[in-house]
Amino acid sequence: MVSICCITFNHEEYIGQAIDSFLMQETDFPFEIIISDDCSTDGTADIVSKYQTKYPNIIKPIFQTENQFTKGVKLFTDITMPKSRGKYIALCEGDDYWIDPHKLKKQVDFLEQNLQFMGCVHNTRYLENDLETDKLVIENVKEEYTFFDIIDNYIHTSSYLFRYDCQYKRDIDQYFKLYYGDRYHLLVFSKFGPVKCIDEVMSVYRIHDMGFCSGANKKVKYLRELEDYLAYSKAFQEHEDLFLKLFLRSLYGMDSDYIDAVVGTFSTKLDYGDAIKIAKYLMMSITDNQKVISESSVKIKECNDYIQYLESENKDLSFIRYMRKIIKKIFSK
Repeated sequence: MVSICCITFNHEEYIGQAIDSFLMQETDFPFEIIISDDCSTDGTADIVSKYQTKYPNIIKPIFQTENQFTKGVKLFTDITMPKSRGKYIALCEGDDYWIDPHKLKKQVDFLEQNLQFMGCVHNTRYLENDLETDKLVIENVKEEYTFFDIIDNYIHTSSYLFRYDCQYKRDIDQYFKLYYGDRYHLLVFSKFGPVKCIDEVMSVYRIHDMGFCSGANKKVKYLRELEDYLAYSKAFQEHEDLFLKLFLRSLYGMDSDYIDAVVGTFSTKLDYGDAIKIAKYLMMSITDNQKVISESSVKIKECNDYIQYLESENKDLSFIRYMRKIIKKIFSK
């Protein structure tokens, strides 16, 4: 009935708590636990193996001999999801955990009774310095979330449960070939129906030094946000304008301490067509913003010059250098 998919890498200190929280689920339906270890260099794989020995009919490990994430492999959709056999798929990474033994049953029961919904989520508590806090991921809970709601609302991965084995399965799989990421997965499922949110706290999001949102990874977070919006604009082409505007909003809101490094790295990854598209939206954004025009009218000329340059420029290193220079200048604080 349910496939619990858990991606883990160097989670030796945490994976046991995650697995225990899966095993404590009280259900009247079967579930399997698929744990995909991406070649951990600590004792994570050994811990998973011990659990698999104890629960051979429930725990299905996947062990990599080489790290796949660094090769650009989509760990969930390329490796873990194809092994799942459940009608429903639940997600939780190896450093997070569930705290309600009835979590799965509550979510599955709702989806079984409401066939128009494609997913079910809930609230999540933050854990900082090994202490569960009162801070919740979702501050203002909605009963249900549409595609457009999900764009501007963060819902934690540990709460996700999707209806996968359904009439839209082939379309969902096609979307998963285009991109990856937790929010992207949620957006894909919400294309085919709303997502219910149960207003209860049933999981914990662990903040630690190696986590994605730690201070050490802030540059990576900003870079990923830009990459996400650009990828969304391609995957959901009917909403291209929306996602490119969000791309620009992300740039405008970036901390000045990170702008040079992030834009410098991002510009080297852009292909020619994307660069022209972004440049045109930069010009439109600045033109629409009268305050920016009055304060920095020279920026409009720079954007126009930039677009003309891009349209005539060959794909060589001078293109990368020019792009880095102009975008940094436009967004310098």
